[in-house]
Amino acid sequence: MKKHRVAFHSITDNIDTKTAIGKFFLNIMASLAEMERNLIVERTKDALRHKIENNERAGQIPYGWTHAPDGKALIVKDDEREIIQLIRNRKDVWLGYRAICRELGDAVINR
Repeated sequence: MKKHRVAFHSITDNIDTKTAIGKFFLNIMASLAEMERNLIVERTKDALRHKIENNERAGQIPYGWTHAPDGKALIVKDDEREIIQLIRNRKDVWLGYRAICRELGDAVINR
């Protein structure tokens, strides 16, 4: 903002970056916002590490899997695993993704 000679004025927060106290207050607010963001990152990492250490699921369930009745373990979803295998087989014969999508679409329509 300084480079382009632009001043920031906030009527609700009474901030005016043309003044020394206004610049100081804006810098303090920006630093507090950055600190809060960093705290959120730290807490998220800690929570995920805790879940992983306790053998709990952390993240999305991959396609082809679902939660077991205990809510923790994963079990195979046979219908989705069939689709994954079909995609792998078709990729092995050097089909592109568009061709594979067309085949999948046809397979779903013909069921």
